[in-house]
Amino acid sequence: MLASFLSVDGALSAVIALLFTYYQLQHERHDWWWKSFATAGGIAVWVFLYSLYFFYNTMEAHSLTSHIIYFVCMVLVSCGIACMMGFIGVATSLCFIKKLVAFFKCKLGSDIFPESDHDDQEEAQTIPLMTYEPPTEECLEEQASRILVI
Repeated sequence: MLASFLSVDGALSAVIALLFTYYQLQHERHDWWWKSFATAGGIAVWVFLYSLYFFYNTMEAHSLTSHIIYFVCMVLVSCGIACMMGFIGVATSLCFIKKLVAFFKCKLGSDIFPESDHDDQEEAQTIPLMTYEPPTEECLEEQASRILVI
């Protein structure tokens, strides 16, 4: 049961983190890494809230020790789920962004992503607006093989 929960929740967290990352990039917010971690890891809040509901409605614990052990364990489980799902969200978003950058680099050419080691504004390359070169066959085949790998 735990494996099915983690696989379904992992897939759901990956899709939600991917959609939120796409939404952030669409609005030119490029600080996606912590937000994708928090978006996917947010399921741990719901797990902890459900554990509170379970504790107060169905669990019959009568000693202070059992209360402390239960809440400490549930905090640790929730933190573990947050880390696992957060990692899944960040890994999915990173893979998505790498594919997106590779696609645009292939489609628009290497002028859009200059490979320079300096941040000098005067020497920065600009993208000409009216020139468009269609992608070469090798570039398209390479991109198709990358997409089919994942």
